[in-house]
Amino acid sequence: MALAVAGLILVQRRVPLELRQSHNVTLRIIYAALHVTFGVIIGFSAYLVLNKYISAQSTVVNEAGSVRAIYRLSDELPEAQRDQLQELATSYARAVVGGEWPLMREGQTSPRAATLAVELTKSLNSFEPSTSAEQALYTQLLERAHELNQNRDIRLLTMREGLPPLLWIVLVTLAITIILLLTFWGCRTPGYTCWQLWH
Repeated sequence: MALAVAGLILVQRRVPLELRQSHNVTLRIIYAALHVTFGVIIGFSAYLVLNKYISAQSTVVNEAGSVRAIYRLSDELPEAQRDQLQELATSYARAVVGGEWPLMREGQTSPRAATLAVELTKSLNSFEPSTSAEQALYTQLLERAHELNQNRDIRLLTMREGLPPLLWIVLVTLAITIILLLTFWGCRTPGYTCWQLWH
């Protein structure tokens, strides 16, 4: 901001007023087009951020639902497998909420949560169903474990991704261009520059 004001004062002192005023109509048209483009891109950026937030929220709910489903479905398993799966599901949920979420603020992940997700899948894969009811249950548990891992991967990918770099480049370039155009606006008093652009 200070640089923009300094640039405005410098140009107003160095470039003759008549020369600047002779280009006001052209500058106004260019400024209006850039201003609208900038506004559209800002709106698009806000849409992307909101969409990413809603998607991340949905992914977390689905991941939690998969953990809960694994815990509940494992009630029907033999005691040894049931206890192991329920312990892994509980430990995973605690590792994600208590350890991974705080780390995600810093762009990191929890090795413990990753290990527990792998152990949960391995534990399920080691189970050998002996009846048709156990086979149906086993299939449901495998589906929930797959959904859990898939939602975990999506959550971590969402954490790593931000707005596209090209979008940031366009936004910064437009902002600098708009500021530069304002410095060449021809008016006797610098304070009236923005007011004159719109009237």
